[in-house]
Amino acid sequence: MNKFINLIAFFLFWLHVQAQDTLSICSNLYAQKIYAKVAVLLDDYVKSHPQDSVALELCGDAYYEMNLFGNAAQRYSEALFITKHNKRIYKKRALSYYYANEFKSARYEWEDVCRMLPDDKTHWYYLGLTYQQIGNYQDGIDALSQAIKIDSTFVLALQARGNLYLKTQQYYLALGDIDSSLKITQYYEPQFINRGLALIGLKRFKEAEQIYERIIQRNGKNVHAWFGLGNVYQSSRNYAKAIDAYEVCIALRPDFELAYFKRGLSKLEINQQERGCEDLQEALNLGYEEALMYLKKFCGRE
Repeated sequence: MNKFINLIAFFLFWLHVQAQDTLSICSNLYAQKIYAKVAVLLDDYVKSHPQDSVALELCGDAYYEMNLFGNAAQRYSEALFITKHNKRIYKKRALSYYYANEFKSARYEWEDVCRMLPDDKTHWYYLGLTYQQIGNYQDGIDALSQAIKIDSTFVLALQARGNLYLKTQQYYLALGDIDSSLKITQYYEPQFINRGLALIGLKRFKEAEQIYERIIQRNGKNVHAWFGLGNVYQSSRNYAKAIDAYEVCIALRPDFELAYFKRGLSKLEINQQERGCEDLQEALNLGYEEALMYLKKFCGRE
């Protein structure tokens, strides 16, 4: 009887050693960034060790590093089933859901993470981005505001909140966030593009024009700057110049459906109906469905 018990004890000890060896090997491979090998070894390992939360988490980490975010989330879920309220793994799963574009799941996950770890600005930042992705703009603004409250120089949150203020046509607030972020980054083209949008919204057309011209002087192939310049001219009813700017956009990016749409509207304004309708049709062909309403209204299209 004692001999049998000793054999069982030895067998269990051997399994433990083997498990430790596997985890040690995988940890070394992970440190060497050989993530695919880690995932293969641990996928096989957890079949016989389904309660090993360390292995499950490491396997999730390997999938995450390979941008296989759905697989990573699955492994993190299995680990959380064992470890329950492991805050570190909750955060990893939230990131996995976000980058897997599973925004509804990411939303609830980030909400939980923010409740568990409310003093981390990055958690509120990702919650804000997630709200934006599902169209809850005001909730996104609130979450990003919490991130900025924790760190007033958190430039990513300032940029993201500025974008949401633009989307909700709160142009004065957008301009404030954009200017705050530019004080930190100095020159950052995408934010200057957005600054122009805010100025157009505030009808400060000359200032917006100067911004876009400055960008174009630095980078004449910036299609968004040319598009912004076209919007400035269109908003200030300088339709001939707007058409010229939109033509540069289309030359730089022939599939830019909004440039066709805006150029078409500008042509209609100066009674170039046939050419304007051709641009609206091209915008529709490229996938801009709002053009259909204008085709029906101005071009007699069904």
